[in-house]
Amino acid sequence: MIKPNLFIVGAAKSGTTAMNDFLNQHPDIFMAKKELHFFGSDLNINQSTLTEQEYLDFFKEGQGKKITGESSVWYLFSKKAAAEIKAFSSDAKIIIMLRNPVEMMRALHQQNIYDGNEDIAGFEEAVLAVTDRKNGRRLPKSPEHLSCLLYLDAVKYYKQVKRYFDVFGKENVCVIIYDDFKSDNSEVYRYVLNFLQVDTTFEPVYDIINPYKEVGNIAVHQFIKHPPNKLREMVRMAIPYKPLRHFFMDTISRWNVKTSERQPINEQFKKKLQEEVAEDVMQLSKLLQTDLTFWLK
Repeated sequence: MIKPNLFIVGAAKSGTTAMNDFLNQHPDIFMAKKELHFFGSDLNINQSTLTEQEYLDFFKEGQGKKITGESSVWYLFSKKAAAEIKAFSSDAKIIIMLRNPVEMMRALHQQNIYDGNEDIAGFEEAVLAVTDRKNGRRLPKSPEHLSCLLYLDAVKYYKQVKRYFDVFGKENVCVIIYDDFKSDNSEVYRYVLNFLQVDTTFEPVYDIINPYKEVGNIAVHQFIKHPPNKLREMVRMAIPYKPLRHFFMDTISRWNVKTSERQPINEQFKKKLQEEVAEDVMQLSKLLQTDLTFWLK
């Protein structure tokens, strides 16, 4: 029975999908299906219904590999995931990837829209709705979990990172800044391989992973992601073959989605958000002994 010994724990929209893919290409590393979210019992994420055996089954193909791992971005946000991972895999190594907080919030909002977790199209309005949502108001129909809608909370990185340092020891946690990863994939990749103590000469194919996707009509997208039960039953009767049914729905979804450049954030609101996260950024800078104040400019 193979237990994972590597966890990419987040943050969301900070290059974790790309890092997962690049590591999986390495001959000494096997990365399981992304976003299993077996840990983090405080988040009530849908996938947490996995049994331990079902979870371990995802790592069977890693037989003989030095490193077997998984990536679940909300492990970082969870207050319980670090301790749960440590109890399950005591010698595990942790990778944390962090992105400019304001950019991360904007990207997460767009990803939530794409995934059907968000029904407020405007970024500013969605961020300001956080208090209501914590109190059970203005919630979308079927969010995967409430945490993904708590934009400002999600980017308060200091306590999240410190929690992993405290549980695993700083020497077992590798923190990657998204700006560095974006500017030089190869250098950061070799740094991670060295951290994992595997062959650092291997070079993966650095494809663009998980590009920005913009939804055309949010109402149409929500309808596709969460169709009424009666319509769902009608489609099942009309198209009984499941793969064909999924192909049909995916085709409609792609028609309503385009890959493009993200629109800039309103400068006044951007400044307000920077002020909100400034203290946390300063604390994080001290913790990592890295000047991250460029995030506030």
